[in-house]
Amino acid sequence: MGKDPNPLLNRVEMNVEAAFRKGGALRDTLVYGVKEPLKKCLSHKATVSHAFALYKVYRHISEFPEPTIENTSDPNTHELIQFGDEFFQRIRIGSDEVAVLKTIIRFIILMRYDEPYKQFQDWWADRIRQDPKWRPLSKSEPDRKIWMRD
Repeated sequence: MGKDPNPLLNRVEMNVEAAFRKGGALRDTLVYGVKEPLKKCLSHKATVSHAFALYKVYRHISEFPEPTIENTSDPNTHELIQFGDEFFQRIRIGSDEVAVLKTIIRFIILMRYDEPYKQFQDWWADRIRQDPKWRPLSKSEPDRKIWMRD
C-alpha cells in the first residue's frame, strides 16, 4: 500500500462523485486505507494489530465527506441517503452505537463509487424487491425500546 493519503479537507461543498473518481485521493483512501485493510482483518484471526487496523479503517471512513442529496447525483445513492436519514430518526440507541452505524452506512454508500460494488448493491436491492419470500416486519418488530414506529 504506499503512504496513507489524507482526505480532502474542504468536505462541505465537495461533489462526492467527483472526489471518488479513479485516481483521486479519497478513492485511494477508500480502496487502500479502508477496503484492503478491512478484507485482511476479516480474513485472518483477530490480533491486536488487526484491531488497530480496524480502528484506522473506522477513522478513514469517518473522515470521508458525508454523501448528501446535494453532492451526489445517482438516484439509488439518494435512496440510500434517505433510508439512512429515516433510520436515524427512528432508532433509539446510545450515541456510540449511532456513530458506528452511521459510519457503516457511509461506507456502504461510498462503496458505490468503487466498481463493481454499485452493481452488487443494485443487484441485492432488486433481488430483495422481487423475492416474494422476503418477510416484512411484523407489528412487534423492531422492539419499541429501540425503535420509534409510525
